[in-house]
Amino acid sequence: MSKRILKQYCTKKLRKIRHRKGFGVHSPFAYNLITKVIEENYGYYAYQKIEEVWNTKVGNRLTSEDLQRCRPISQKYGRLLFRLANRFRPDIIFEYGSYWGISSLSLHLGNPESQLFCIEPDLYKCEFSKEVILPDFQNIRFLNTSFEEGLSECKQEGIPDFICIHQPVSMSEYETIYALLYPCLGKNTVILVEGIHSGNDVLKAWQKFIADERIRVTMDLFDLGIAFCNPKLNKQDYIVAF
Repeated sequence: MSKRILKQYCTKKLRKIRHRKGFGVHSPFAYNLITKVIEENYGYYAYQKIEEVWNTKVGNRLTSEDLQRCRPISQKYGRLLFRLANRFRPDIIFEYGSYWGISSLSLHLGNPESQLFCIEPDLYKCEFSKEVILPDFQNIRFLNTSFEEGLSECKQEGIPDFICIHQPVSMSEYETIYALLYPCLGKNTVILVEGIHSGNDVLKAWQKFIADERIRVTMDLFDLGIAFCNPKLNKQDYIVAF
């Protein structure tokens, strides 16, 4: 085990000891979100549907080359996406990356009435996700384009109020992505970014981004970060075990 992986492993274990179940969190908003959404263990109706699609349309089709191209989304992460979308009921969801369509499905089932724009720069993965998801589920658009062009097209329908950034292929993308997100920071915006601890420069870019006064509450789950822009909230950063 490399030193970096060992350090991450130890950090996660320590977080579970210190930051489980909203320990030390006094904000009602943050406490309820941690205990009733992030750490929720309830068996939601959608989990079975997501597993069914994975087993019958995705997992049995992915080749070893596909898995090298992009790992599948973890069940834990996919279920969190569903719970967040279910909790905040966004009108417009913007997703960067598709995880073979399963992450998009998880977000969509959280609020089937929302308009979901999934930007997938990899044409092969984009077409795969379309084939898996679109015949049976509505209100989802898969666009094979860049982050900037996809965000621009999404904004023609309105400013997205839930933004999900799966870990980009290149770490250098993070700063560009954040720069493009600043105009999207509305009072109801929720932003989730995967991989915020994947490198020192990546973490610094995240910390610079969330320093913006329009971002009121952030939660560092180590593998991902979540930011909330509700102006009624006091500015606060939390470390959360996940």
